Amino acid sequence: MVGVKQGDNLAPVLFLFVMQAAMETLDNVWREHNITTPSFSWQPEVEDEPNAGTLTGQNPKRTGSLFDFWRSLYADDGAFIYASREDMIQGTSLLHTHFKRFGMLMHTGTRATATRNGSKSKTEAMFFPSDSTLREHAQLDDNDSRSLEEYTKDSWADFDLLGVDGEYISFTSKFCYLGTIISSNLSDDADISRRIQQASKAFGSLSAGVFCNRKYLSPKIRRRLFMAIVINLLLWGCETWALTKQQHQRLESCFNKWIRAMTGTRWKEIRENRISNKFLREKLDNIDSFEEIYATRCFNWLEKLADMPATISDSRLPRMLLGAWCFGGKRVNGRPRHNTRRAYLNLVDKLKFETLEIFLGNNKKGELRCIFDLIRHNPAEFQLRVDQGTCAFVKAWLNSD
Repeated sequence: MVGVKQGDNLAPVLFLFVMQAAMETLDNVWREHNITTPSFSWQPEVEDEPNAGTLTGQNPKRTGSLFDFWRSLYADDGAFIYASREDMIQGTSLLHTHFKRFGMLMHTGTRATATRNGSKSKTEAMFFPSDSTLREHAQLDDNDSRSLEEYTKDSWADFDLLGVDGEYISFTSKFCYLGTIISSNLSDDADISRRIQQASKAFGSLSAGVFCNRKYLSPKIRRRLFMAIVINLLLWGCETWALTKQQHQRLESCFNKWIRAMTGTRWKEIRENRISNKFLREKLDNIDSFEEIYATRCFNWLEKLADMPATISDSRLPRMLLGAWCFGGKRVNGRPRHNTRRAYLNLVDKLKFETLEIFLGNNKKGELRCIFDLIRHNPAEFQLRVDQGTCAFVKAWLNSD
C-alpha cells in the first residue's frame, strides 16, 4: 500500500481497514456496471428440515438458499471470479481504478515502447474450461495435435486494461495461491508434484544427520521429526485434494521409500525375505501408514467443518461450499469428474460398519446432517469408527478373534 513504510507496526492494521473499505464499496461498483457475480445454492440447517444437504447428488432444480462467491481475500492476496471474459476485462479494469482511490496499486504488466522496456504482470488471469470443452478437445482427430491452450486460445489471450495506456494482464495455466498450486484443468497433479518435490528436498537434506541417523537417534525421535517436517510438507493442503488412485499411489510410493531409507532396508532384502511395509513401519516406532495419516488429516478437517455454523443468520463459507450446487445448471453427458466432495464421501463410507447401515444416511450421497450430528453429538462413536475404518492396527485387533 502506498504511503505505509515496510516494517511499520501499524501497516498490517491499516491495510486491513483500507482493504475492507475497498471491498465493501466494490459491491456497489459491480452492481453499477452489471458485472455478473457467480451464485450458488446451499441447504442451511433448520430444526424442522430432516436433510441439510448432501456431499454429492444435489438436484440443480432445487432452489435452496442462494449466496454469492466471487472473491477470496487473504491479507494482500486476492482472487476474483468472473463468469465471462468480457466481465473479467471490465471488472479487472474497475479494480485497478478502484484500488487507486484507496492508495493501493495493482501489479500489472507494461507494454514495451520505444522509450521504455516492458515488464511482466504479477497479477495473472486463469481460464477454466468447461467439461464440455474438455471433452471436445479430447475427441479431436489424431491429425489435430493442438493443446488445450491452443484449442481455446481466444480465451487465453492477454488483455489490456480499459482506460489505462500500456498496462495489461497476462494469462497462466498454473498459479500458486496460499501455498497451493491451482491448475486450469482443476487437477491436483501439479500441486502434488510440488509437494513431493519439497518433501523430498527436506528429507534429503536431513537424511544423514536426522532421519537415517540410527546410531544416535531413537526411532521415536526420528518418527516425530519425520512427521513434523517431511509429512507436513508432503500433505500441506491435502484436505482440499480430490485424490485419484494414481495420485494416491505416487504419494504412498514416496512415503514407503522414505520408510525404507529410515530403517536401512534395501530392495534386495525386501525381495529375498518378503518384508512387508507394515513390518518396516513397526521398526520405526510403529508409524502409521500413509492411508491412515492422510485420512486422519481429512477427518480432522471434517470435524472443524462440523463445528462451523450453518444457518441463514450465521454461516461460514467452507461449510456452505461443502454441500453447495449450481442452481439451474445442466449436467453434461458422461461420468462427472472426481472432486473433493466425492473424495470425502469415499472416506465417510469407511465409517459404515455394514453396507445397509443408516446411522450415517441410507443413501450414497452423503447426508451432511447425519455425518455432522455424529461428529458433534457423539465424538467418541465417531472416533471409534475412524479408528476401525482407517487404522490397520485396530482393524487387525478387532478381527483377531
